[in-house]
Amino acid sequence: MDRTDERNTPAMIVRTGVWRFLHSGAIVLGAISSFGFSPPEPMSAPTALRLAITELTREAEQAEAAGDVARRHADFAARFPHGAAINLSALRRKLAAPVHHQPFVDAYVRWQLTSLVPVSSPAPELTAREFERLLEQFPPVHDNPRADEAMIVRLRDASEAGPLTEAEQSRFEQIMSELAQRAGRAEALARPALDLRMWWENQYAADRARRLHLLLERCAALTRAGWSVEEIKATLDDAFASAAHDREVDDDERAAIAARSAKLPRHRRMFIESAPVVDGTLILTLREAAVYEFDATRWTRELRRDQ
Repeated sequence: MDRTDERNTPAMIVRTGVWRFLHSGAIVLGAISSFGFSPPEPMSAPTALRLAITELTREAEQAEAAGDVARRHADFAARFPHGAAINLSALRRKLAAPVHHQPFVDAYVRWQLTSLVPVSSPAPELTAREFERLLEQFPPVHDNPRADEAMIVRLRDASEAGPLTEAEQSRFEQIMSELAQRAGRAEALARPALDLRMWWENQYAADRARRLHLLLERCAALTRAGWSVEEIKATLDDAFASAAHDREVDDDERAAIAARSAKLPRHRRMFIESAPVVDGTLILTLREAAVYEFDATRWTRELRRDQ
């Protein structure tokens, strides 16, 4: 085989093509270098945090406009490629204070930002004043439509009026169907504010005093928004029982916790549990989102049991 035939073999053609490709790449890189171009710099910590908040703000505004929250968990870390660049201390400062003037947007952004905090990281070191400000600056929980006073009055009047006409029965059945749909959307819109609070509760799982303050704040927020508080009251029962035996919860902390629990009975809201039409009559069942005096008294006694 002569030299011409050897250059035309498949193997030689492949080797020649690869060499030309690499050679052209080297020329391009050399040209870039000669003109002073360089690879992009890594994103700075402040820029990464601003970008995260901007993206989440847009996402929150879309969710609020749609009246639904597609995200079921705080999963932003899995969707944001610059999370590793964010400074943890700066991130925690954002989580402890409002980042937006709109309550839902504030709740949504801070809720999703929690996913950027490593699970293994220690609890934030907040001073007593900083912790109190955290409690004061949580976003409000989205209202429960079932707690709407005008709707309660309307249904109560209908239930006390006796038998309904067929047209009235159909109308109230439609009203309750629409109310159930609105309540479902409201529950989804309430999730960010509640999950943000529960994230902070988990941060202080080993600090029984601060966890109690956080639980009491969440209970108050649920009451003000007209949602059932039976589940969190049961959680508080267990938390107070555990704190009673904790010698690290000193007398001053116990007094502060008792004072916060004593304020809870001030907030009460009725909400509609059900309103079916039975034998032509509207049967209205109401419940109350409330912590009663005897609840607060029981918790305070539990807290002071081992003193």
